[in-house]
Amino acid sequence: MTLRDWLVYEPRPGDPAFTVIDVEEIHPRPEDVTDQLGRRLRDAKLDPRYIDRMGAALGWGPIAARLARGRPGIRRGEFGEVLAQAIAETFEGWQFPVSKLRYQIDPEQTLPGTDLFGLRLTDEGATEVLFAESKLRTTYDKNAAVAAHDQLVEDEKRGFDSILTFVLQRMYVEASPHLGALESYLNSRDADLSTYGVFLTFETEVWREEVIEELAARDDLLIPLSTRAGRVSELRELIDAVCGAAGVDLVAGDD
Repeated sequence: MTLRDWLVYEPRPGDPAFTVIDVEEIHPRPEDVTDQLGRRLRDAKLDPRYIDRMGAALGWGPIAARLARGRPGIRRGEFGEVLAQAIAETFEGWQFPVSKLRYQIDPEQTLPGTDLFGLRLTDEGATEVLFAESKLRTTYDKNAAVAAHDQLVEDEKRGFDSILTFVLQRMYVEASPHLGALESYLNSRDADLSTYGVFLTFETEVWREEVIEELAARDDLLIPLSTRAGRVSELRELIDAVCGAAGVDLVAGDD
């Protein structure tokens, strides 16, 4: 299964400076959605190469504990970020040089800073950079999009220093082939390369168009801004199942 077998991605016509993309499920939901998303969540939190090489030395118990179900708010936030990144990669072609979730010291830890930092890359370097926030809601919240945007505004006022410093350091340590592209962007700080994103994941039954209307009514929007309005049915149940599936292979490997 690919994400395109599960989700429909449809940009709305409108102002190119503020775009809205509807992201909705294809019904019936493919049977292997849970397993596929579980693998994405596991890979976001632990490098598969690390599991293969260090699992036996460290012991499967601590690694499995790293993927154990955390508090509901934590696991929903992580699921939202992983799904947002998957949508941006699959439908929009963004590349994400660093997975923040791999750098949690404790599985219950929430990481500060902008949720997602993405790059569009060519042989000449970065042609566009993405700063994005993810919000997942299983109950109605008309201010979810506004809250995500306002967090981006606060981060932008500080020059996105937290996320850029974090990503740059990790890319340097990991000898990323894209380090030079990010360095060039940082040296120029070309505002024309920057774009801003809000990724919303709502339980289908609680979604209201008012969430978008509240954001569109603001007169201080970051430009250009794209909002992905995602709706998923039985979202709580799906998240719990995905978090469980993320550790299935590790439990099996303990035998």
